[in-house]
Order: sequence, then C-alpha cells, then structure tokens
Amino acid sequence: MASRSAAEKALQRYEDELSRLPNVVGLTIASDSGDVHGADHVVVVLVANQLDESVRRIPRWLELDSATRVPVRVVQVGGLRPESVR
Repeated sequence: MASRSAAEKALQRYEDELSRLPNVVGLTIASDSGDVHGADHVVVVLVANQLDESVRRIPRWLELDSATRVPVRVVQVGGLRPESVR
C-alpha cells in the first residue's frame, strides 16, 4: 500500500487527468484501513454514477515510479451541488 505522502504526490500528479473524466465529481485521499495513524492511504475518486462508462477508464493504481503504486478507490456519491451559504 502507500503512505499518505505517496498518495498526496499521486493525487497531485494525476488530478487534472482524473478530473477531466465526465463522471468524476471529486477527488480526495483516505486511509484504507479506517485508522489514520500509520495506515495505508488511497486516492479516492468520487463519481456521480458507478455504472457510467467513464468509471471503467479510472485506473486501479496510480504509478509514481517503478517501485511505488498508489491504489485507487471509486466511490459513488451521486450528483453534487453547492448549498447556499447563509
């Protein structure tokens, strides 16, 4: 798995490419085990529809170099829209 630092570098490197996919509504980094302290991290791609064809174009891993790959998790969140600020 990947360290938080590696996940941050991968997100920075691939952010533009992933964001251009039509079904993608957000990107983030998360702990893969649910425990942030010392846990392995993944890049999370938030999509509006898990069944959309563009989901198949999202890679399972983001490569930083020949020895470092960061896993990708796809999470369906539906369409996002901003709330009004009061």
